[in-house]
Amino acid sequence: MEFYPVNTTLNLISEYSKLFSLCFSNARHLTDTNEARKYLQWLYRDNPEGKVVGYDAWEGDTLAAHYSTIPVNWSFSGNCYKGLLSLNTATHPEFRGKGLFTQLAEKTYQAAQSQGYDFIIGVANHNSTPGFLRKLGFSLVTPLQARIGLGALPTRTREYLQTSPSLTRHNWNETSLSWRLSNPNNPGCITGSNSQLAQIEARTNKPFFNAYAEIPHQGNTIDFPKSGFGFRLMLGTLPENLSWGGYLPVPDKLKPSPLNLIYLPLQGDNLQLDNQQLYFNFLDFDAY
Repeated sequence: MEFYPVNTTLNLISEYSKLFSLCFSNARHLTDTNEARKYLQWLYRDNPEGKVVGYDAWEGDTLAAHYSTIPVNWSFSGNCYKGLLSLNTATHPEFRGKGLFTQLAEKTYQAAQSQGYDFIIGVANHNSTPGFLRKLGFSLVTPLQARIGLGALPTRTREYLQTSPSLTRHNWNETSLSWRLSNPNNPGCITGSNSQLAQIEARTNKPFFNAYAEIPHQGNTIDFPKSGFGFRLMLGTLPENLSWGGYLPVPDKLKPSPLNLIYLPLQGDNLQLDNQQLYFNFLDFDAY
C-alpha cells in the first residue's frame, strides 16, 4: 500500500468520483458524473481559503481509500486562525477493515500541522463520531440543533451576531462567501442583507424547506437569485443564552441522523473552542 497527498488534477478528481460511486451510491453529487467532477473541482481546487489537504491510499492502480479536508478561516474571540474542515472519507469495498481511514487521517493531520493549520473541525454522524473521538483524539463539542420556522432570528440575537467581538465562528468575506454560494451542486442565495448581516438560503431535499442562516458579513451584497417561499431549516448552534425565537425543534420523526460537531486542536491545547460563544450553521459544513 502506498500513500500520497490528495491532488486536484483532472485524472485524480475522476478517480475520487469513481470511488465515491462505489461507496455512496445515493450521493449523486459525488458519484461518477461530469456534475460530480465539477463539484469536486469547486470543493477541492477553487476554495479561495486554500486547496484540499488530505491523503490517498493506493494498491497498485486501485484507489483503496481517500480522506480530505478543506481550509477554513475562523475567528476565536476576535483573533483569526486557519483550520481545516473534515469532509470526505471513503474506502474501497475490497480494502475495508484494514485501518486505512485512521492512517490517512493521521497523515493528513501531521501534514496540516506542518503547514501551520491550527485546528480541525468536523461534523460527524452517529456512526462515525466514536471513531473520531477514540482513535483520532477529537473532542465532542455539541450535537447540532435542527429547527424550523419562518422569518428572521430575534432582534437581540441578530444584534449579538453582528456586534459581539467574542464570537467563535467562520470568517466569511465577499470572496469566500461568493465561492460558498456558487456550489455547483446546490447554489445558495442571499435573500436579505444590511451592512453587517446577510440572510442566506439554499435548497434542501424536502419541498418547501430551505436551509437558512444569518451571518456577520462585511462587503457588498452579492447578486444571487432570490429563493421562493418556504419554511426555513436552521442546522447548527447559537451562543449560550441567545434565543432561536420562533424557530422550533424539528419533531423527532422528521429529524435527520443526529449530527455532532467535533474538534481537534493541532498546535497544542491553547486554542480551545468556546462552546458558550460558538456560532455554527449550515454554511460551515457540507450539508447543502
